[in-house]
Amino acid sequence: MKHHLAHARRTTVGVALAYISAAGCAGSDVAQGGRSQFQDSSGVILVSNSSSGAWTTDEVWTIEPDWVVGEAAGAANTEFGEITGLDVGEDGEVVVFDGLSAEIRVFDDRGAVLARFGRAGQGPGEFGLAVQGVLVWGDTIYVPDPLNRSIHRFLLAGEPLDGLPYPADPAPRVAWSIAPGHLISHLFTPGYEALLAYDLSTQAEDTLVVLQPTNVVQSTGDLSRGGKITVNPLPDQPVWEVFQDGRIAAGHTSSNRITIHAADGSVERIVSGPFHRRAIDQGEKDAILELEHERAILRTGSAEAAEQVAQMFDYVLPDSLLLFTTFLGAPGGELLVQRPAPIEEMDPAGLQAISHEGLGGSTWDVFDAEGRYLGAVSLPERLRLAKAWGDYIYGVIPDELDQDRLVRLRVEREGLQ
Repeated sequence: MKHHLAHARRTTVGVALAYISAAGCAGSDVAQGGRSQFQDSSGVILVSNSSSGAWTTDEVWTIEPDWVVGEAAGAANTEFGEITGLDVGEDGEVVVFDGLSAEIRVFDDRGAVLARFGRAGQGPGEFGLAVQGVLVWGDTIYVPDPLNRSIHRFLLAGEPLDGLPYPADPAPRVAWSIAPGHLISHLFTPGYEALLAYDLSTQAEDTLVVLQPTNVVQSTGDLSRGGKITVNPLPDQPVWEVFQDGRIAAGHTSSNRITIHAADGSVERIVSGPFHRRAIDQGEKDAILELEHERAILRTGSAEAAEQVAQMFDYVLPDSLLLFTTFLGAPGGELLVQRPAPIEEMDPAGLQAISHEGLGGSTWDVFDAEGRYLGAVSLPERLRLAKAWGDYIYGVIPDELDQDRLVRLRVEREGLQ
């Protein structure tokens, strides 16, 4: 599970949960016929999938709401400001970070509060304003905090442990995940992005996977002479996920290929999915510009200020839509791949962001551990910070009062036990 510094558009829990249902793309007899598999001379397995899923009707996953935590006017333990980090412990403990209150809350597997600790600041047990999520391994919580230059550590009960040094390299880390024996960070610089392994014992870093980079800013003029910054507000960018065994799925929103890496970063297989680029018409391009205007208002606080900022940019709009937006790894090795939402329903804050999480829709394509395309399921719209653990998917959805809620969904894998 990784954590990005990104915001998501608000929606309501009631409406979102009403749309949880299976949306199976199962074929009639395609368990073998929907996939071709080859092995190249280097030992990499190449998997090509058709658009027909391998699920039969009785194998399609069903996903139902299990519990919800979060009340706009509820008890302090169940009221959230903005959840910006979420992970799950091996015994089902759910750990969240509230970015507004700068605190961690730990819940048991039924949603009851076990612990609550932390606050904003620069001292022991205190967090900076740009904490990059929470990560759980065993009985330990890790909290990357770039402003305090520390990776905080706590036991699940809240007892603080000695922290680890945040990477000294000035190149920004924009997302983190965790794997056996190390943390994984997404290093982002213009034109170069990579996943780095941070050894928990030695604090040394090593490159695991080089990612195909984002190209948000295409060119910059001389602003002092009236020049403008040329920007694509909906750029293609890398997407990745770490499985519980340390394997990594990495792709790019411009390509229908997903590469599965071993825990050491070597390539195991390349999976071609049933993804197809769809052309964007002029009406949709106008909708992107409107979303960009909304994003500017969110950032500047007023329409007037947003208009002034807009004068600094020339927008180069994409000709086709992203192929996907987010990956979610499941405990059985399955990979869920989120399709984009209709442009008019996208989150303005997701434009020009490191993560396209807020731009995803309710439909997720499912691949098994071997790369076989199974079909599609529907998850709640605007579900964010999703984490799959056991037979459940955890995530965050705001309610009708714009208040974050922690949700758990039950996954029934009929025919796949």
